[in-house]
Amino acid sequence: MSIIEKKIAGLLQKYDVLLGFLAISIIAFQLRWHLYPHETADYSFFMKSWIAQLMEHPGLSGIGQNIGEYNVPYMLFLAIVGRTSFNDLYEIKNLSVLFDFLGSAAAVLLLSKIKGTKLLTPQNLLAYSVLLLVPNTFLNSAFWGQCDFIYVTFLLLCTYFLVKENYPAAMIFYGIALAFKLQAIFFLPVLLIYYFASRKVNILHFLWIPLVFFIMDLPAIIAGRGLSDTLNIYRAQTDIYKQLTMNCPNLFVFMPGDYELFSKLGIWTAFAIFMVSAFAIARQGIRDNKQLVLLALWSAMVCIYFLPAMHERYVFICCIFSILWAFLYRKDWWIAVGINFVTLLSSANYLFKVDIMEMKYLALANLVLLGAITIRLFFQYPAVAPVPATTPVTESAPEVKPEGNRKSAKKHA
Repeated sequence: MSIIEKKIAGLLQKYDVLLGFLAISIIAFQLRWHLYPHETADYSFFMKSWIAQLMEHPGLSGIGQNIGEYNVPYMLFLAIVGRTSFNDLYEIKNLSVLFDFLGSAAAVLLLSKIKGTKLLTPQNLLAYSVLLLVPNTFLNSAFWGQCDFIYVTFLLLCTYFLVKENYPAAMIFYGIALAFKLQAIFFLPVLLIYYFASRKVNILHFLWIPLVFFIMDLPAIIAGRGLSDTLNIYRAQTDIYKQLTMNCPNLFVFMPGDYELFSKLGIWTAFAIFMVSAFAIARQGIRDNKQLVLLALWSAMVCIYFLPAMHERYVFICCIFSILWAFLYRKDWWIAVGINFVTLLSSANYLFKVDIMEMKYLALANLVLLGAITIRLFFQYPAVAPVPATTPVTESAPEVKPEGNRKSAKKHA
């Protein structure tokens, strides 16, 4: 082997993990790029129409009108998309795909912080690869053109700063997540339970959430949209869909279509579960930082299973946090596989018009998975090894035998 070959081999060995991250990123992007041309009904009937309506107003002033169902930050993005000369569909998917990579990187950052390891480790490379290559991730962004990994990325950063005990930063990132998607509300019980259980957060830190949310909505207010109308976008969203479940395998698969009756039952059931759980966790406290990931997964699963008007893609947050938990506690790998598999099958009903498995069986599977997560969180959480008490170590003087004994030993010899 020549000197040059040896140097190249040495560099490859030294930066093998970094090169692995680069290689997976290239492969993951190529995979997504081939899915870009596909148009779903969500783009054809909604986003395309919203962009056209935004284009009817000069500049970016269209965001000051009551257009679309999304909150201001994403509608501002669509207004910018409409004003550029590039392919609108590709631009929408570019943003979603960008956050596939940013979100996966944020997840690795969180894993490293919790485990106390370096970023560039083989295990983190594996986690990064799984997050990017699991079908639910690239189908959501590059095929569907949805933006679920955007708000989940900011929730991951929120969790990261909770672990760092930088609570203002955690609340800021939560406010950003909530400004992008209402589904960030699934994470709110985590913040509230953490507040009561840890007793470390100042109640004033929560004021960052509405402040950030208001700042993110400010462009629409400046453009002429009324303050009340702007801040009530999410409330208006909840009035649009009057279905108990929209292809989401949850409790309402087993119930008749009386929305007014059963929706309230689901909401109050979820509220009762969170109240009892908050009391239980507040009494025992947050055991370690790993528990925050499990708590986030459990909170999202409870919301999705018991709240009405849930779409199948809302389970995306559970797909990501279940993978994180699997890398923190390997025995629960099957939970991550189960959640991602059930979500993939339910999404296939909409994306590919293929009814692979009846929704009631998928709902039963989700119930079993939720039960397993609940048992793990409240009854079988991995015990934290007690830290041994440190005692000062003092050097003991070497034992010196009396001279007389030595002499007597010689005599006997």
